[in-house]
Amino acid sequence: MIIGFTSQKGGVGKSTIAAHALGWAIREGISACLIDTDPQASSSDWISDWNSEAEAYLITDSKTISEAIRDLSRKHDLVFIDSRGALDVGSKASMLMADKICVPCRPSRLDFAAAVETLKLAIKASESRKIKADLCLIPAMIREGENMTHIIQNDLDQLGIPVMPSISHRASYAKAADQTNFVWDHSDPKATAEIEILMQEITER
Repeated sequence: MIIGFTSQKGGVGKSTIAAHALGWAIREGISACLIDTDPQASSSDWISDWNSEAEAYLITDSKTISEAIRDLSRKHDLVFIDSRGALDVGSKASMLMADKICVPCRPSRLDFAAAVETLKLAIKASESRKIKADLCLIPAMIREGENMTHIIQNDLDQLGIPVMPSISHRASYAKAADQTNFVWDHSDPKATAEIEILMQEITER
């Protein structure tokens, strides 16, 4: 299964979710790898610093990305793609090859607009394929008491896009990024449960 995390907007939590997705898979004993197509190398550096033996690859060339996705999907049960916060070669490869396309979105109108546009592009890309991809929106960096989905629920309903369990705004995510490990290393059971529930939902759908 190939799972792409993509958005036209940066700073929405793609790398945090992608790194935790691979960490979760390894923790569960699932054969998995990460392809980072962002030249900033946030998620691939994160994983490499955490465990040099974990498979996280920085690949930014369009031809190489497609070949790597095909090759690694034969080797692993799960291939995660973390693309740049822009519509570039990595995002396009993810939209054209992923079985599941996940679009993280923060609770702001600019993020809502970018998420909807990303989903519309992903739908068009999926329609050009023999087998359509499964698309979803991931509410990210949600503070306690916030409810973002009702603002764009009409758009999501029209597009037929499901909303995944949300990722909250918690200090343990920032600590995990700073120390290149994971929320379960910071004694935060709520954040740990968020990742577990999200990944179970993504991989089961």
